[in-house]
Amino acid sequence: MNVTEVLDNNSTTNLENTGTDLYLFILPIIVIFGLCGNVISLVTIFHSRLREANNLQISANLYLIVLTTSDSVFLLGLLLILFKLDFITYHFCVIIEYILSTSSYISSWSVAALTIERYLAIAYPLKHARVTLYLFANIFKVK
Repeated sequence: MNVTEVLDNNSTTNLENTGTDLYLFILPIIVIFGLCGNVISLVTIFHSRLREANNLQISANLYLIVLTTSDSVFLLGLLLILFKLDFITYHFCVIIEYILSTSSYISSWSVAALTIERYLAIAYPLKHARVTLYLFANIFKVK
């Protein structure tokens, strides 16, 4: 072994430890700020929802409530992964992975649905209420 091999191995180990330390330090800060922001958003939505009973506001608020809830579930799932608990079983890992994937998909689709709903409100203001009701009925249809 020469000196350069020892130095290269040592610097690689230090970089890996630094990355892990940053991961353990920064991710909880992101989760805490994200959860605080989502709680503030939910309080604001519910407070404004009680004051205004406008149909346009209610439909947009429903999408935002779904978005903030799914983002909060995702952040809480990240906390479980971050702490790497030793007693976690295989089935618990599968459940956490399912929850993270589902909440990620719900967040993406709720943003897309909110965008479509806002487009319909602007492009077709007279038909908006009827089209939105039709979309809600098809989305939440129970067979």
